[in-house]
Amino acid sequence: MINLKTSYLGIELSNPIIVSSSGLTSDIGSLRRAQENGAGAIVLKSLFQEQIIAETELIQNMDLSGHPEAYDLIENITKDTTLSDYILMIIQAKKELKIPIIGSINCISNGDWVEYAKKIEDAGADALELNLFIPPLFHKTSRELEDLYIDILTKVIDKVSLPISVKIGSYFTNIYQITNRLANAGASGIVLFNRFYNPDININTMKLTYASPLSHSDELPHVLRWIALLSGTVETDFAATTGIHSGSDVIKSILAGASAVEIASVIYRKGFEFIPKMLSDIKNWMVDKKFQELSQFKGILSETELMNSTFERFQYIKALSETANSMKYF
Repeated sequence: MINLKTSYLGIELSNPIIVSSSGLTSDIGSLRRAQENGAGAIVLKSLFQEQIIAETELIQNMDLSGHPEAYDLIENITKDTTLSDYILMIIQAKKELKIPIIGSINCISNGDWVEYAKKIEDAGADALELNLFIPPLFHKTSRELEDLYIDILTKVIDKVSLPISVKIGSYFTNIYQITNRLANAGASGIVLFNRFYNPDININTMKLTYASPLSHSDELPHVLRWIALLSGTVETDFAATTGIHSGSDVIKSILAGASAVEIASVIYRKGFEFIPKMLSDIKNWMVDKKFQELSQFKGILSETELMNSTFERFQYIKALSETANSMKYF
């Protein structure tokens, strides 16, 4: 019997495929479809820090003194706001679904908004993913920028007892240092890597446009390199995201050391109904390789297991090899 179970953030998942934070996870109907098609867990569409602040300021600026109906007023006003809708969706999802539900907050600084992480916990979320991207600022050093990441995580951890994962991009001077610091600060997991919308330029209109927001499989190797380099060294769970479009891509991520993967682009292209195909392909590969459980091959191609600098030096070895071959023609 093939067992696809995995442990991520201390939570047992029926399989490693998580539907990542996106428009695909913004309503209860889509969450049901994700579960029906075999997703191991769901990360809800991110609640943005700016949305939380806007609602907080609305309530704080109200003069409620001398009004016995104050709390009813607050309840009626917040009922139609984003945060309240988000909380209600978590409550409904936990009531209707059996798979883990992970809340998500997209944040760029610490502040009073972290108090609302507790509301996500109280609503019943199984974990919380902090989607962090602090734009590089010319007046801050790399260390100062990293400190902001740690500060946000620490303040949220102080407010909740939920396991917390941190989703980051790859724009760091030293990815090992930031992931290790996040793990030491209490992150139960780290998601590599956030895929940012990239700009493009229309030369006919001479206006700024946007490149495709959807990822492609050829973006996965960058993720695999870092999962392999970090998974056996940094003491936390890793989830791979960006470029995962098939069961083979999931297998590669597990071999590199990921505990789980997060997918969205492939679902936008092929629908939730493609998840069973991915799971079937993983099972067939495991049968062929005579593996019964994911744990039997998780991380066996990580840098730690290989005990050499394969992942660190691969690009140089390949470049040297190609250069040597090209010299034969001269």
